[in-house]
Amino acid sequence: MKLKTFARRAAAAGAVLAALTLAALPALAAPKVQVSTTNAVADHADILSDETEQYVNDVSIKLSDACGAQIGVYTLDELLGSTTMEGFAYDVFNAWGLGSDDLDNGVLLLLAPNEADGGDYYIMRGDGLESQLSFSTLGSLLDEYMEPYWVNGDYDTGTQKTVQALANRLCSIYGVTLNSSYTDTGAPDRGGPNVMGFVLLVVAVLLVIKWIDPFAPGERPLPETPDWITVELLPLNEFSRPGTPLEEVNGIVIHYVGNPGTTAAQNHSFFTNLAQTGETYASSHFLVGLDGEVLQNVPLNEVAYCSNQRNDDTISIECCHPDDSGEFTSATYESLVRLTRWLMEEYGLDTSQVIRHYDVTGKLCPKAFVEHPEEWERFLRALEE
Repeated sequence: MKLKTFARRAAAAGAVLAALTLAALPALAAPKVQVSTTNAVADHADILSDETEQYVNDVSIKLSDACGAQIGVYTLDELLGSTTMEGFAYDVFNAWGLGSDDLDNGVLLLLAPNEADGGDYYIMRGDGLESQLSFSTLGSLLDEYMEPYWVNGDYDTGTQKTVQALANRLCSIYGVTLNSSYTDTGAPDRGGPNVMGFVLLVVAVLLVIKWIDPFAPGERPLPETPDWITVELLPLNEFSRPGTPLEEVNGIVIHYVGNPGTTAAQNHSFFTNLAQTGETYASSHFLVGLDGEVLQNVPLNEVAYCSNQRNDDTISIECCHPDDSGEFTSATYESLVRLTRWLMEEYGLDTSQVIRHYDVTGKLCPKAFVEHPEEWERFLRALEE
């Protein structure tokens, strides 16, 4: 579930210049999703060998038989156009229907070799795996198993090793094994202790560090909440506040509630009542009301169910709006700017790490900032003032 940013970070200035140059050109349409439910590989870019396709299909079938999970690999021969890696992955994942309907435990590996800066790759997993396969876990997996081969154009090896590592993780999660070599990680022999022994040693060392220094790296203290934020934490429950640790904060995602005329208090009550109704999974770290009031629903060291594949590494803000246009009141807008600035300062973020829900999934959220991109740019400029 990690966007490949290695080359993009280095080319940030060039990307800005390119964006300005192309701003007047019509946006390319998003690619059409084309998948087959009888094949775990959709190699539209024609970068994978028959052997790799067979390998992925074999692994996916064995996983499905063992625990209901499935892995799909989709390669893209077109440019993303008006969508994003995350947004297109979301469309592919839903169209393919990977994994068990009950467990929502599918995994998608999306490869886009023709994108700028050497191409992109991305992993998306079902909500049923959210706590077991975190953003940081999947990012580390891609760093180790995909990136070294991707940079050399060896898509077959990178894909096989990444799928193999994913299969191993899923087997570990569900306590199953595959009666083949697929459960062998294929990781190079580093001549050290076995993996489990090493993990136990690391855990023991971290526990000692925590005992000596409770605020050692990895245990960042929570920021002090300003008095203009009302803290009304949701009760711990499966559907709106699972208590899953938020291990890192790499961004802030802006949303609108999508329910015109409702107040922050009413939306907070909806999140609270999910503990009883169980009708969906939903919450946000903050709600900004019609009069500019700010409510905190979830602690900043816990995951909220708001931003799909970015739940694992972002803080979410939902904003109320008076009508169907999705436009915020002046009070809501001013509080949103204030809250976002505060979070940026506390977590050392810049405006490139402040995104819309649209930038994650392609969803029309927040509506006014998507339909009027100039207003979004104005908001980002306001954060820097």
